[in-house]
This record gives sequence, structure tokens and C-alpha cells, in this order.
Amino acid sequence: MPNKEAKIFPMPRRRHFALDRIPARYLVKIRKMLESGRTYRDVSEATRAWDCYVPISSICRYWLHARRVDQRAKQLAHVTSVPDRVPRRKHFRVDEFPPATKVFIDQALRSGLTYREIASHLGAAGYPIGIASVCRYAQTLRQKDEDALIQGNTALPQR
Repeated sequence: MPNKEAKIFPMPRRRHFALDRIPARYLVKIRKMLESGRTYRDVSEATRAWDCYVPISSICRYWLHARRVDQRAKQLAHVTSVPDRVPRRKHFRVDEFPPATKVFIDQALRSGLTYREIASHLGAAGYPIGIASVCRYAQTLRQKDEDALIQGNTALPQR
């Protein structure tokens, strides 16, 4: 059991600042100094002169992290700047069905039946299919219909 009369000493004052508590203007200076090739020790001494001493280990961690972030950003910029990637092929379960069944599905979707109703009709007819498969097929069908309407093709059946 601790002595009740023991004095509680305050925690020693922090002798360095964590990088997240340094003002942004100093972080910019630190980064510019490191980019220009200055050593960690030089940068640490410079922070001491700014009255916000940062130890060498913190500067090293900051610089390694900053370089990793920059490299990752360059990788992502390269990936997203790839021009017109080839779209993936789509294989619909509906494409395996006979043409008459596909016509029925197209008409049912355009008439407003729910995906669940269409899936149950097909299951009763001997073509087991999930609701998600009908949904994916419907999304593509809807996109094709909208593209045809935009191009001015009026031969589509009305919904």
C-alpha cells in the first residue's frame, strides 16, 4: 500500500514536440530542408532554434512516411491515368436460356414485374436463377435501352 504522505511530483515537462503538434509552417520548412538534402541532425538543430525541438528519430519517421505517401500517390496517379481500359466481359445466367425465355425476361422487366417475381416464374418454368442475377441483367438492359434512346432509336418498346 503506498504511503499516503508521499508527495506527488508533476510529470516532467515535455522536452520535444510531436510532429502533429508542430505548426504547419514548420512542417513545410522541415520538408524543404529534407528535400534539399540536409541531414536529420541539421533539421533537428534547426527545430531547436525555432523553439519547437523535434528529435532526430521523429524527423526520420516523418520523412520516411512522407516519402511512402508520395510514392503511393504517384502509383495511384499512374493507375488512374490509364486511358480507356478494356471493359470486362459480362456473362449473364440469362444468356444461357433459350431466346424465347430471354424475350419473356426483357418484356417482364419492361412491364414492371419485380426481380423476385421474374425469378420465381423462371424457377417454376425450369430455369433456376437468383434475384441478384436478374438484377444484374436488368441493369445492363436498362443501360442498353437508355443508350438507344440517347442515340435516337425509337424502335424500343414502351415501358
